[in-house]
Amino acid sequence: MEIQDGKVHLKIPLKVDRVDRILFREFLEDFANEYSYLNYRYMRVNPPQMRETKEGTLYEVALDYISPLYDEKASFLMSILAIPDENIDVIIQPIRDVETRKIERWKREHNNNIAELCSFLREEILRFTTSKGKVV
Repeated sequence: MEIQDGKVHLKIPLKVDRVDRILFREFLEDFANEYSYLNYRYMRVNPPQMRETKEGTLYEVALDYISPLYDEKASFLMSILAIPDENIDVIIQPIRDVETRKIERWKREHNNNIAELCSFLREEILRFTTSKGKVV
């Protein structure tokens, strides 16, 4: 996990080729369905949005997270840029709420939740390789 320009960059050794981009979107949709309401992980994930950019495919997922340690809800926007033949770039930013997705400055509740959230997201995203039968 690195912090640059108010954004958290999560390094994940995963490549999503152009052929796999729809499979990856479906994987993120399944992830959103699994966490569509606040549950045992204190997490709610909205369905992903996908669009093509000059660099590659951009997936955006808004989510709420509550750390059991702090019991404070924080909303985040997770952007995943998949550039062919490169590891994905996962960027996490604080947002006011999942409906408007308005980027805001880091507040106490974001800072309290980010480390645990990053660990969880890294583990979940890496499941994509095992769901396709690939090994990282």
